[in-house]
Amino acid sequence: MNESEKQTKADTGKEVLVNSHPDMVASLPESGSTKTNESMSGREAASKPYMNMEYLNMSRDDIREVDANEAEVVSRQLLSRMREITMTVRPDSMSFNNTCITAFENVVYVHFLMDKKKKLLYVKPVEQYDKDAQRWCVIKNGARKSRKITGKPYADRVYRLMGWSKGYYYRVTGAPAVQIGQEDEYLMVFELSEYDELLLTEKARHSAGVEDEELGDSLERIQSEVRAMEEDKKNKVKRRRNRITVDDDAFGVPLKDHRNRVVIPPLDQISMDLELLTNTDNED
Repeated sequence: MNESEKQTKADTGKEVLVNSHPDMVASLPESGSTKTNESMSGREAASKPYMNMEYLNMSRDDIREVDANEAEVVSRQLLSRMREITMTVRPDSMSFNNTCITAFENVVYVHFLMDKKKKLLYVKPVEQYDKDAQRWCVIKNGARKSRKITGKPYADRVYRLMGWSKGYYYRVTGAPAVQIGQEDEYLMVFELSEYDELLLTEKARHSAGVEDEELGDSLERIQSEVRAMEEDKKNKVKRRRNRITVDDDAFGVPLKDHRNRVVIPPLDQISMDLELLTNTDNED
């Protein structure tokens, strides 16, 4: 293709874009502008979602109007969460999956910050020798991987705060977030009140230092669930046994109440309910 043909193709594409997506074109830099994607902010560079009307052979007038505010946003707890950012809390430890580790590029040390009032855990990247810095991953062959962060005093506090049973371990889905007024400082946030509850085997409980007496009246029920789980495993029966926080007759939170991302005020302005988890609570 010669230069003339290339220019003709480019002009044709531009005309289609102008006619079908004027809002997109209005946000593009002027021809000859020195403003590139590299110099744009993340918000400016991000493309606005749009419907490809040309592909659908429809006009804007053909699209019906709806009110989806009363519809429920289907919770991720009801769907597969492969490659989702997750944290797992056990009676003696915590860990973050590789998707979470990879999402924070080059981060090896972090601060864990707990907002007890809102039941949120923040993960904030820090330098190795910062006070209370915690190594949250291992490095194998140059790649950062998940690690088990032992800390029974920490886990005890989380279980008490959440009213969790030590016959189970808990998985929480996280999401990237930014602080208000500091939008170049990224955090990871985990809403502990939205969790999956998964059964611990007797061996796993005892390995985590959980005594049967700690389970109280729920011991018999938990032992029955463990027997059923082991029977399923013996018979090669796959059965989803985790319990989630979404009601059986619900799909999630109504759209009008849904939060697409957690907005975080500057951490130094959050109430005293925010505590830095110190290494004195960590047995590693």
